[in-house]
Amino acid sequence: MRLEKIGTDRLKEAERISSIAFTYPYNEPAPSEENRSVEDTMLNSERWGMIDEKTDRLMGGMILLDYRTRVGEKWLPLTGIGGVATLPEYRREGVIRQIFTALLPRMYERGAALSGLYPFSHAFYRKFGYETFGGQNTATVGLEQLRRFAAPDEVRMIADPRDDLAARGIYERFAGRYDLAMRRDLDYQWKRTMGGDPYKERVYKYLLLRRAGEELEPCAYIVFTPDESDSAGRVANAREAAYLDGDALRRLLGFMSTFFPHYRKLRIPLPGDVNLAALCPDAYDVHSGIAECYMLRAVNVRLLLESQPLSPALKLAAQAAPLSFSLALSDELIPMNTGRYEVTITPEGVRCEQGPLAPADIEVSITAFAQLATGSLSLGQAAYRDDVRINAPCPAAEALFTGRPQYIGDHY
Repeated sequence: MRLEKIGTDRLKEAERISSIAFTYPYNEPAPSEENRSVEDTMLNSERWGMIDEKTDRLMGGMILLDYRTRVGEKWLPLTGIGGVATLPEYRREGVIRQIFTALLPRMYERGAALSGLYPFSHAFYRKFGYETFGGQNTATVGLEQLRRFAAPDEVRMIADPRDDLAARGIYERFAGRYDLAMRRDLDYQWKRTMGGDPYKERVYKYLLLRRAGEELEPCAYIVFTPDESDSAGRVANAREAAYLDGDALRRLLGFMSTFFPHYRKLRIPLPGDVNLAALCPDAYDVHSGIAECYMLRAVNVRLLLESQPLSPALKLAAQAAPLSFSLALSDELIPMNTGRYEVTITPEGVRCEQGPLAPADIEVSITAFAQLATGSLSLGQAAYRDDVRINAPCPAAEALFTGRPQYIGDHY
């Protein structure tokens, strides 16, 4: 078998494999739609497949997508993985393993810091160095109790391009506060959230404004659809809600209360630092959950280490003298990551030097490292894992790996 980058000539063959693997009907696009469909599919992405050299048949493959995600105070390149599929007659022959073995080092060489995916099985992808993350935090709350919150000074259904642009600006400021939020550089990334007609597809989009002196400023937006499957009544199911600050969030909640009693509840995705039950009068009427549906892999360990943010206290401590610790890990699929890292913290940031693999203050697996580096776990939390070993007191590492709030709102 051989690995091959898939072009437009094999695109239909790849789509048919996905149709079989994910059990959805494949309908060939009409000729007038075909060119646009191909352009959309190939935009900002690459398809790779494994070819049966005896028959020249496509055995299976995956799609690589270019994104940027937030780590600390930086937007770092992330390679998204989608469309992982193998024909049933070729399964258990190592098709996907061979693709990952070839492509993960290529991601490193092309500058990616992380790789992410939405798995059918967590255990399957852990074999390739991926690990679970906080997932999407979601809260469901009764709309009636949200009447206590102040309303926005003005609300507009998002239909005008200027209002859409204002909402996009709110997202950029909102996402800039949270690890793992995605930078939506391309229009199609934004349209995945904002697409849909309110009258035909019941996708409702609202921009909220508040008074700032003599002017009105956009401060929040929400996109939701009705969900009638809940036995307790219709739910306003938010695809996304973003806001500039706590006042804007409270105004958003106050606005949603106006939909009562036609809607009984609001289901809303929230970042990791918002506890809705602590904001509402009736905490029993707030139900929170986390969908553990996202996995990440560290692609470039050194880049992730040197991208760690420093708290004001850590910067102050490093002014007296640089702080340091050592960290070691082994990476079977990206050997360039394997080694012992001498990590030094200065007021200007984190520096590290990589040497041969050797015992260190902290020894971690590649899966545990990704959780530490993206703020999913603090060092104290990671210590409960059986693949994390702390061999010496590491106050500098504890101050660096503290855990940070996350927001995961994009799917691919």
